Amino acid sequence: MSNKLNSGLAHLILSACLLFSGAANAGQADLDAEAKQILTDFQGKSQPLRAIVQRIKWSGLTDVSLFDAMEAELLARYATDTTAFGVEYSSWLVQALAFSGL
Repeated sequence: MSNKLNSGLAHLILSACLLFSGAANAGQADLDAEAKQILTDFQGKSQPLRAIVQRIKWSGLTDVSLFDAMEAELLARYATDTTAFGVEYSSWLVQALAFSGL
């Protein structure tokens, strides 16, 4: 009886592990798609940067290409664009990079 119980428990644990690993892979695919969409929006300037950063906050995105693009833009403009708009834009870039977790 004990072997049947252990065997049943092992099958249950294995099933749960397989279920959660599939869900994790699907979740990563969703994050990858979201990161690509945000990168497209950022590069195309189709949304204000503030809206893009709001989408990034707490999302768990760690896509290097997205944050590399933001870092490159920050480095290209922070020292030269000292207008009020430029300073605010740079501050939003810094905030996005802070949420990268990298």
